[in-house]
Amino acid sequence: MPFERQDVYRTRRIRDRFTRELLVDYLGALGIEVDQSDQYGAATLVRQRVSWRPRQQTIEQARPNGS
Repeated sequence: MPFERQDVYRTRRIRDRFTRELLVDYLGALGIEVDQSDQYGAATLVRQRVSWRPRQQTIEQARPNGS
């Protein structure tokens, strides 16, 4: 996108490449003002707690046979 600051993608530390400030700038360029609470309605948090351990698979293992 024309508004992207591609220079930050070369930053050494991954966590410094895409900061909140950069996200807010990008969203602003798309017309989304994230820090204006009157732009949003009520929110709902959904949390699921399970008693089993999550299964880990590679993408190849997760694909259906023949795909």
